[in-house]
Order: sequence, then C-alpha cells, then structure tokens
Amino acid sequence: MTKNMRFASLAAALVVVALPLSLAAADQAPVSNPREIATQVAKAVDDIYFDVKRGHTIAEGLRANAQKGDYDRFTNPLDLATALTSYLHPFDGHFAVVYRPGDEPLPGGPRRGGPGAGPGPGPGPAPGPNSPVARQNYGFVHTEMLPGGIGYLQVNQFAQINPKDANDPAHKAVDAALQSVAGARAIIIDLRDSRGGAPSMVAYLASYFVAANAQIFNTFHTRGASLSEAPVTDPTGPRRLDTPLYILANGGTGSASESFPYTLQTAKRAVIVGEPTNGRANPGGFVPLLGGFAVFVSGGAPENPITHTNWEGKGVLPDLPVASADALARAQDVALQRLLTGADGPYAAELRWLLADRNASAFRTSDLQAYTGGYGAEANVTIENGALVLHQGRRAATLRPVAPDVFVSLLDPLVHAQFERQAGRVAALNVVTPMGPLARFTRP
Repeated sequence: MTKNMRFASLAAALVVVALPLSLAAADQAPVSNPREIATQVAKAVDDIYFDVKRGHTIAEGLRANAQKGDYDRFTNPLDLATALTSYLHPFDGHFAVVYRPGDEPLPGGPRRGGPGAGPGPGPGPAPGPNSPVARQNYGFVHTEMLPGGIGYLQVNQFAQINPKDANDPAHKAVDAALQSVAGARAIIIDLRDSRGGAPSMVAYLASYFVAANAQIFNTFHTRGASLSEAPVTDPTGPRRLDTPLYILANGGTGSASESFPYTLQTAKRAVIVGEPTNGRANPGGFVPLLGGFAVFVSGGAPENPITHTNWEGKGVLPDLPVASADALARAQDVALQRLLTGADGPYAAELRWLLADRNASAFRTSDLQAYTGGYGAEANVTIENGALVLHQGRRAATLRPVAPDVFVSLLDPLVHAQFERQAGRVAALNVVTPMGPLARFTRP
C-alpha cells in the first residue's frame, strides 16, 4: 500500500455533525438498554480515538455515567443520542452519536461494517453521479463574475476527489469552477455554512493558489501513522499565485471547510472575512453500533507546519471581522480598493465608479414621482415596487439612487441614469458610463 493510499484510508472526509432528525417519535422503537448503547459508544472511543490516553479518559467517564444510571431515563433513541453527544462534544467538536435504524445511510456515506466494527476514519468511495453531492455539483454550487473583475465561488462542501483522474466528476467540477473565473483580478471563495468534507479536495483546491511543493499543508497524526495532506498532483489549470484571495467564513463553517482557510491564512495567502468558524479539526468516521446507533470518532488530528497546531475548539479567526451577512460586501469593498491601488486608465475609472456607488448604497431619495414619464420615443421611466424602472425598448432596468438625481442600473452597475433639472423640473435623462455619456433623452 502506497503512502497516498494509506492517507486516503486514514485522513477521512470531515463529516458534518449537525444532523436532521427525519424520524417521528412514533416510528422509533424504545431503547431497551441505554447502558449497553453508552458502553458501546465508550468502547468505540477507547478503540479508535487518535489520542489513546485522552480517548481512554473520555471512555471511562462515559462508562461511569452509564453505571450511575445517567442515561436510563432515555427511552426515545433520539433523546439518548442527544444526551450521549452532549457528554462527548466538549471533548472534541466532531464527536456525535446518531440514530439511523435499518438501512438508512450514515452521514458521509452508507453504513459499512457490522455492529461495533466501524468504518474507521476512511473517506469511503467517491460519490457517484446519482449521489446528493453530485446534485450539488460536488460542492461548487455557485460561480459568478462580480463587478470589477472579481471572481466568486460558493462552496458548500469539499467533495471526495481523485486528483490524479481527470475524468473524476469532482475533479471536473473544481476545474470548471476555477475556469469560470479565469479572467478574475481577485477571487472570493464563500465558505459560509460550508459543512466540511474531504482533505483531498482541500489540498487540490488550495494548490491553485500556492506554489508547487509549498510547505503549508497539514500532517495528520493517527495512532499508527503521520501522513501529509499535501496535494499529490498539480492543478489542471494555471496557478493563481498573485491573484488576491478572500475567503468568507462564519460559525457554520466546519471541518475541512475550516482546514482550507486555516491553511491559506497561516501561509499569508488569503484574507479571511466574516466570523470565527466552528472549531472542528479532527477527522474521523462513523462507527456503527447495535440498535441503529452510530458514533463519530476522530481517528486523527491535523498539525499545521507553520503554527504546529490546528483550529480545534478555537476555530479560524477572521482577519476582517464582520457579521456573516455583511461578509461578501466587505470582501468586495476591500478587493476593489486593493485592485484600484495598482490600476490605471479605463479599469481604474471603472473601479472608482464601483467604489463610489457602493459607498453610496444607503442614499435615499423621497420624490421618485418627479422622474417618471416619457423621455422622447426612446425612454420611459416608471415606478414599480417602490423603485424607478428605466424602459428602453423591451429592456427594463431597475434603478437605485446613489446621489441626488443619479441612479445606478441594477442590470449593469457600470451604467448610471443621470437626470437633468431646469428651473427645478426634471427635463432630461443622460445614460452615462465610466468612459462618458452614451445617450441623452429629453422630456417634452
């Protein structure tokens, strides 16, 4: 078995632990022996947790609780799973006990192995074309070019990837996402509420933004080995070594979705914008137990070569703290300002235009009625849903005020509608871009 194959089996996909409860209480068989379930959970922790001494201490505490009868009152299996998770979770952010009876799949993949013989910390098979992750484009749920030449990628999970197989669907998805923003002058990767996933995707995506053989990637320490997370191949597309990179994060950003910003932040390659992340660092897998229960146990712990620690418990702290809802706007503002520093000519004019409009986003005007009506045969202005709308032929653009008598088109942020007044009355409409006026329409 090669080193990379051992890594695939030891450095697991980091699985989200906030799980939907899909079973009604009436459909659940009462728990016949809560002490036995607690004892099985303790054994899994004792057998698998990456820190042998700490795992034994955690397991002994759980056994003591069970012997005292702390869990005897829980006859509903979901209540018992919640109680066991509440004990375990403070020791490691990934600990979780779930109830999945019958053939219901465990989070991160189908149930594997028999009772008490868990899957270990392996990531399992790559997701197939009919899997839920495939329906979410292997995590790359949205790509866009924002005004000013800023590429935007929204990544809701880090799917398992075979980086050496160009036909692997997750490989194709990440390459296509990067290609879609090939012309970007700056890139924003949105990991808000991104639930984690596979270290292999973390390494491959990060490789687009750092030099070959960059010594920045985690080493995973397990009971039997220490193995690197470093990418095993070069990215398909060109590296973006000088492209400003911003990563959005919040308290819902967990596991592998924290590894990505942590790695690039410590390497001083990315600016993290938003809120502290969840603080779940240690990868592992679900261990099936009797009675439909399973427990997630961390089989390894990452160590960053720069900090010599990880983000467990602390989370990844943002460089630019801001409320999660405002993180994208803040990242855009910072990116536009940084791009303006080195820009000249038409591009500089475009950036100044965009920044001025963004700074005027709170501007209000009270008398929209003054602007309505026809402007010759070519333009007409109406009020729809409380906003001005400019009609030119079959094209209709909603307008947002940015200054007295000046509005920006929501169809194209590089187009302004500037209204002229004569003796206090709106008499003409100019359509203007950063490079100058496009057209002028007069009122009868």
